[in-house]
Amino acid sequence: MGVTPSPTQKSIDDANKRLNNTLFELEVLRQKNRHKKERAAMARSFEANAAIYCFNIKLNIGTLESTGSIYLDELGKYRSSKWDKYSLTYEGKRTYLDDNERSFQIKNFKQEYKSNCKGVKLESLKYLKSDPKAGIKNLKNECKKAKSNLEKMKSPKLRLVDDDLKPYNKAVQLYCKGKK
Repeated sequence: MGVTPSPTQKSIDDANKRLNNTLFELEVLRQKNRHKKERAAMARSFEANAAIYCFNIKLNIGTLESTGSIYLDELGKYRSSKWDKYSLTYEGKRTYLDDNERSFQIKNFKQEYKSNCKGVKLESLKYLKSDPKAGIKNLKNECKKAKSNLEKMKSPKLRLVDDDLKPYNKAVQLYCKGKK
């Protein structure tokens, strides 16, 4: 039976040094990978936020161009008293727009859309479906709400025409894209 020589202190120190270098390199790679994933998530989030911003501008234009009286609610959102369920039940302060203010706002929103939304794809909103941390926690619920609102607005009691239902149809298309 042979006796293996015990490692010298120098060989132990060399092995520890190599191990520490390897661990350091692994940690550097892990950090790079994490930063890369964070940058990709930030880019997707930026695209989704830009798409939401542009979608809201389109909704404002649609609301302002619709028939019926238009008002600003206390939250600063444009509402049409004719087709918005929220408007039918809203009890807060309303600031109605006259025709001149309405056309001025339409012009401003169209210019804003032209300036800020060139190249922004509303399809970027589908990113929100795969990453609930991006702003809308549960897009399935948003889809259900949009469908429910559309059905409520189709009620014969409200006597709405197809043009009045466009925003509800768009919301269903946006939130329920790819679902049956």
